[in-house]
Amino acid sequence: MTYSVTKLNILYDAKHIFYICANISHTPPKPHKFVDLPLQSSMGVEQLIGIVSEINALLPQFSGFIDEFNKVLITNNINVVFDAQHHVTLDVPKTMSTPNASYFSQRIGIIDNLILTRCGEIESLIEQGYNIENQLKKNDSNYSSLILDKANEFERLKASYKGI
Repeated sequence: MTYSVTKLNILYDAKHIFYICANISHTPPKPHKFVDLPLQSSMGVEQLIGIVSEINALLPQFSGFIDEFNKVLITNNINVVFDAQHHVTLDVPKTMSTPNASYFSQRIGIIDNLILTRCGEIESLIEQGYNIENQLKKNDSNYSSLILDKANEFERLKASYKGI
């Protein structure tokens, strides 16, 4: 069976399709439930990811400074005492020369300063991260912390250093 297409057939088919479409009651689909939710910026999440990245970069430095501090003390048999104001007092072996004692005093002071500087930077970042997370938790009660693991690692490292 062959079917020939003519202008008359096309017009008839178009008229028939138009008639069918005109008589169909069409209701548009209901919008998804998220349409009623307020628009939220992902800025908090982006800031938090940036903060976590900064902490990830600073924690190894912080750990390295603490390791270097402890290495200098152990390899040179130096004892350190910190007072309440974080002043460092060195107890060097009696056999150590004055120039060497002065050198190690200066070196330990520099490393201690680096440790304290990194400590302050990381503490500030963790505080910023917690503030952002508190806002995110208000919007999503199922939010899982990105900062908590970093804060725990930081506290572990701080505990390994007497001066903080």
